[in-house]
Amino acid sequence: MHHKVNIKKFTLDIGLNDGRVINVVTSWIAAAVSRGVEELKLSFWGVLYDCALPRCLFFSQTLVTLILSAETSFLVIPSSVWLPSLKILDMSGILFSNSSSLTRLFNGCPLLQDLTLDSCIWETGQVYYFPAAMLRRLRIVTNRPDSGYPTVPKIEFGVPKLELFEFCGDVSELYCIYSSSALANAKIAVGERSEWDLVISLISSLSNVTRVKLSYPRHEEWPDCMDDGYSSLRELPIFRNLSIVEVNLFPWEPWSVGWRLLHHLLSNSPNMETLVFRKGFQNKDCRDFIKEFVQSQTFTGASNLKVIRVHGFSGSAEEVEMVTWLLRKAIQLKQLNLHVDEATDDRFDHYY
Repeated sequence: MHHKVNIKKFTLDIGLNDGRVINVVTSWIAAAVSRGVEELKLSFWGVLYDCALPRCLFFSQTLVTLILSAETSFLVIPSSVWLPSLKILDMSGILFSNSSSLTRLFNGCPLLQDLTLDSCIWETGQVYYFPAAMLRRLRIVTNRPDSGYPTVPKIEFGVPKLELFEFCGDVSELYCIYSSSALANAKIAVGERSEWDLVISLISSLSNVTRVKLSYPRHEEWPDCMDDGYSSLRELPIFRNLSIVEVNLFPWEPWSVGWRLLHHLLSNSPNMETLVFRKGFQNKDCRDFIKEFVQSQTFTGASNLKVIRVHGFSGSAEEVEMVTWLLRKAIQLKQLNLHVDEATDDRFDHYY
């Protein structure tokens, strides 16, 4: 009697521009599921409008990791889903047409802990909801040549146990992260075509975060949407848990929203103790920062700082002036580190 051997990992990278190929691929995936596959990595390219995976895949009892990449294709989700072992889900290039199918998918993944959405596309004006009660890590990467929407889609995440949130790219959707005090780390690298009122909304939804790393793009000219970002800054909430902030600040003309956001974060974070400048100070911006905001008699946002680290320090007059101000304002400061080299230790630092 023939005994089937279980498959631990199945990887497929193939073009789907022929109906006969699609049928064969579907049978391969179904065979892998029947063999108790635990890790499934599927990469489809070519002429593909609907990503119709075999129904049995959505009822796999053994699948732990699903990595799905397609070229701007609708993911066809059946009327019911049950993936009791799935913990890691990575989707790239998927076009999401409506919220109800996504809600079915995530309701059927009770143990999901790690979610990546890379270059996915949302229907204009739609409201999407991701319920993931056990999710620990959420990563969103956007990479679209045209990120504008006639009506901005809203993407909501119900993630009460989220510990790490990463965002990299243009912010052109309204993101709402409903999390608890478990959120320890957030990394946000903002793309140059971002809508700044949406950037501020995204950051505001992370008000429970303990540590945040912010990176802003280089700009040669003033973005038209910047005024909306400035008005939204006034709506930033109090970040009571925020203790560590790391920033990469690049210049705009006249004065970057990055410095303005830093000012508001300092003012709205009563327990901030560590401030790290990973790319040093931009000369003109830090001079304006001191002149327009920091010299205000009512500004006390730096008073609780205990550690300040500056990477990429060149010793210019403007940098010395900024450090002098920090020493004057940070009355509880215990440690000041000045480094000549810039800090580059992860992909967010290489994004721009």
